[in-house]
Amino acid sequence: LFVDGERREIEIDDDVYARHTHFEPVTGVTVYFEDGAPHQVSALSPRGSASGPASDGALRAPMPGKIVAVPAKPGDIVTKGQPIIVLEAMKMEHALVAPFDGVVETIGAAVGEQVVDGAVLATVKPEGTE
Repeated sequence: LFVDGERREIEIDDDVYARHTHFEPVTGVTVYFEDGAPHQVSALSPRGSASGPASDGALRAPMPGKIVAVPAKPGDIVTKGQPIIVLEAMKMEHALVAPFDGVVETIGAAVGEQVVDGAVLATVKPEGTE
């Protein structure tokens, strides 16, 4: 499963799962609460965080929301998993991370901006490409 965008192998206790989760049909993710902290759980890799050659480097908004941080800028050298843009949606922050080692090519959103589902917020160019 993917927990908060990171691939993890986990064991699920059905009774605990039923008491501590909320399925959000609009986004297709399950939110699991552990010690009061929400965690997104999905069987599919979240958009914007795919890895390897299958990713085109475009980081897309997984849902409508507000940009709350842009820790990277065009030209920055980044490593796989490094946050590029942080989106707030459904009262949670969603970090869109570099899908591979590379260079930030574009940033298409600014802090405070509202974005729509699927909007390209940034692009990362693989390391070693012109």
